[in-house]
Amino acid sequence: MARGNDQVAALSAAMEQMAIILAGVREEHRRLPTPCAGWDVEALVGHVVAGPRNFALMGGGGTPDWDARQEVPLQEAATRFRTGADELWESWQQGDSGNGLAGFAAAEFAVHAWDLARATGQSIQLDPAVAQAALAVMQESLTEENRGDAFGAEVPVSQNEPAYARLAAFAGRDPHRYGVEEASSADSDEGDVPTP
Repeated sequence: MARGNDQVAALSAAMEQMAIILAGVREEHRRLPTPCAGWDVEALVGHVVAGPRNFALMGGGGTPDWDARQEVPLQEAATRFRTGADELWESWQQGDSGNGLAGFAAAEFAVHAWDLARATGQSIQLDPAVAQAALAVMQESLTEENRGDAFGAEVPVSQNEPAYARLAAFAGRDPHRYGVEEASSADSDEGDVPTP
């Protein structure tokens, strides 16, 4: 499992690719469904944009409302996310990456980057190292008992699938329903997100 500086590096990369995906969300995507059950693009964008501030709150001992729906103008989503990400880093400068939250934050943004890229049809190379780090965190911490409403049951996939397919499946998404092609090995073009 990625730890310490590895988790911080994964979070940095996860937030950067999330900002790129948010910049590609258009008005016509607003009401499209996403692989994140019960959330359309507009709702998931609001959830993601609130994410950095929620993790900053958690790092300070607070309890954010993860189900709160935040309205964010889609054309401002990437900028607002980047601002929140900067504030998150600043709030964690005094501690050890939010008391160990960097890995969880990386997993959150990795899964939702996949969700939004799939939902909006963006062809973007997602970072397989981010997916692998996120999957390691989730496999260590997420059980059948604590999945709650946020994650569906794990979808069985081959361990030879690309990293993002395995991450999506572990998070309760069916990666083949959303256009992940069969891969012959775990190192083949892992991050590719073909248009659905």
